[in-house]
Amino acid sequence: MKTHLLLCIGAALVWSCSQKSTSVLSVAKDSPINYEIEENGTKKLLGVVNEDGLSKSPYSEWFDKKNEYQPASGVTPELATALEDKQILAFFGSWCGDSKRHVPEFYSVLDAVNFDSDQLKVVAVNNKRDQYKKSPGGEEQGLNIHRVPTFIVYDKKGNELGRIVESPVETMEKDLLKIASGEEYTENYHVVSLLDARLKLRGDDYIEKNFDMLVEGYEGLTASPSELNTYSYTKLFSGNRKLGKEITQLNHALHNTDYTLEKVVTPLIVDGELEKAASYIEAFKADHPDSEAVKKMEKLLASKN
Repeated sequence: MKTHLLLCIGAALVWSCSQKSTSVLSVAKDSPINYEIEENGTKKLLGVVNEDGLSKSPYSEWFDKKNEYQPASGVTPELATALEDKQILAFFGSWCGDSKRHVPEFYSVLDAVNFDSDQLKVVAVNNKRDQYKKSPGGEEQGLNIHRVPTFIVYDKKGNELGRIVESPVETMEKDLLKIASGEEYTENYHVVSLLDARLKLRGDDYIEKNFDMLVEGYEGLTASPSELNTYSYTKLFSGNRKLGKEITQLNHALHNTDYTLEKVVTPLIVDGELEKAASYIEAFKADHPDSEAVKKMEKLLASKN
């Protein structure tokens, strides 16, 4: 019953936070299009891009696969109608395997329904630690971009209708149709959307104040500890380390694995919270005496003492 109530409240919060009107497709006049950098011999797109940028080497090696994807013909007529008055804001990483797989599919679907390019903005984000999942123009700010690609569909007033996160639940065209036509749709990593909406509404101390309730309410809602882990990175690497660490602690309470132990202890050690790090290690070690993660974290902790 408590879990059901938490989900209902969370869904309402996601809806209320996503319904704020915004200009989603505007581009600053001085913003470059198809901006490219090269690091360690590898090229990377950053910021607003278009098909011209994606069609150039080395990105064309994966983007040209859009010609191989065949959207379901039974879906495209209805999708074309549903998308007529919609706007789409897409985020991807030219360095990201999931983006290389699904961005070509996305463009193939848009081509099939003759989607107006004036109703589309595509933004490439960084994977560098101090710019993690960020764009030079800041287009991702406030949008909870924790996985890429992310395809966000808006109505003509700029209200978010839904989003595809990392990969479609069914297929690109079927997912877009559900979102654009207002059908019930739950994206991948939905627990992150629930938590992010609560934090925006209640403040960054929400996890700290409601930790036990969140553990009980979110139990069983995350299929993998990696779901909240990437979300924690977006906070840790953007300077909000307190919140990032609280997310790792929530994730560890939900899963209690070697993986989550490393993720919860490492930032504590880095930030000098050695006693707290030691308490997590000892608590986990009591039930997992042969854990490789325990040995690794004990060694890291010893190096700081």
